[in-house]
Amino acid sequence: MAQQAPTAQNPTPATPKEYVSTEGRFKVLFPDTPNEFHELVDSSMGKLPFHMFTCPLPSNVSFHVFYMDYPIDLESADLVKKALDSARAGSLKRIAKEEPRVIKEADITVDGHAGKFLQVELKGDGMTRMRYFVAANRVYVVAVGTPKTKPKVVDATNDYETIATQFMDSFKTIAPLEADMSASWKEFSSPEGRFKIQFPGMPQQSSLPAGSSGLMHIASYQSSALYNAMYLDYHETPKDKIAIIELLDNLRLGELDLLAKQGMNFKILSESTTSLDGYPGRYLELEISDNQIYRRKMLVVKNRVYIIMATAPRDETNTPDRYEALSLRFINSFSFMAQPAKE
Repeated sequence: MAQQAPTAQNPTPATPKEYVSTEGRFKVLFPDTPNEFHELVDSSMGKLPFHMFTCPLPSNVSFHVFYMDYPIDLESADLVKKALDSARAGSLKRIAKEEPRVIKEADITVDGHAGKFLQVELKGDGMTRMRYFVAANRVYVVAVGTPKTKPKVVDATNDYETIATQFMDSFKTIAPLEADMSASWKEFSSPEGRFKIQFPGMPQQSSLPAGSSGLMHIASYQSSALYNAMYLDYHETPKDKIAIIELLDNLRLGELDLLAKQGMNFKILSESTTSLDGYPGRYLELEISDNQIYRRKMLVVKNRVYIIMATAPRDETNTPDRYEALSLRFINSFSFMAQPAKE
């Protein structure tokens, strides 16, 4: 039987479809396949990934999911309120031309995460209801836009509040480990960094000062693990193999010293020399605080140092090595684009 088309008396199809986004780590019942928009947004913290899923209907009812990733955990006690207040202000700013007027507001939780509910009247006959909440380093917004006036015939299939509530209630988060295991990993390319690597989602990009050495350029994605691909250019190229070994030794010592200064207890699990396309490097595996395993590959190409690292929970005894498999999948997907000829 063909699915019933929306009409003025029946503004949503009879059978919503479950839409699953492994990268977005959510599932929700959309009335139809949503349009997707993905972009990097410039901010003071670098280029942050912003994602939008929207499904408008001819009846002036529209369904939306938005999310944005940040480089820090927003669920810590001192940040969650700031993140929610910022999300609220950003939502109202985006619809400022519609002269928004908040008529209902409440604190809520979504899958155990702190959030807010807003119901906002817009100029003319517009109304939007939205739930937004913080999950680790990510802010989600789940929203429904409808006419303000009630339809002439009201029942469960066309009452706008019922429609909005059912859509928002259908939104469920997916555990990061489950999402990463089932995601279609996507290749990230850095023309400036001259490398390629696969992430389970769109990474954020930033550049941070690295002492007198210049800028550390970082592509990072946080889900079941913290995945980082970084590079740093030094002012001089190591003259020979001995100088490269000395550079790698100094970087290792500096790294361990930094962990110690941060109060992290660590134990070296494995360490070895490695190489890629003839370029030398080191592999290091540590057990650090909070039962986390830190895996890092470092490579030297002329005056450039690449650091590919993944930090994930330790796999439990008698369970498949899922976190380890994901970490190594990320690290081993790294490859060079065109490199300068070796001297």
